[in-house]
This record gives sequence, C-alpha cells and structure tokens, in this order.
Amino acid sequence: MNETQVNLNASELSVLTNALVLLTHKEQVLIERYSKVPVNQLYNKLTTIYEQLKSDVPPVEVAQ
Repeated sequence: MNETQVNLNASELSVLTNALVLLTHKEQVLIERYSKVPVNQLYNKLTTIYEQLKSDVPPVEVAQ
C-alpha cells in the first residue's frame, strides 16, 4: 500500500470524522471492501489525531 502525507487542520479532521459517523452500513461495507481498512479503525485514527491537534500536544505516531 502506498502512503502519502496530507496536512489537515482540526476543522478539516472534524468534517472527515463526522462524515464517517454518517455513513450507512452499505457505504461502510463498500469502503471496507475497496480500501481493506475497517471504517471504525479509520475513525479512531482520525479522532486520535484530531484530539491531539485540539489539545496542542505534539502528534504521536499512530501504529497501523
């Protein structure tokens, strides 16, 4: 899997996490089928980064 870094602020991360919460079950299944990443894992990872940004703590690398 290729990776890239994207600069996002707390507001942008909030939009992404809120969008993940609003996914239907069918949409979650499609995302997981093509990305091979569980939606809840993606949500947890983004939420962790969001909380770090909000608290102004230097980001900790999240294990995959």
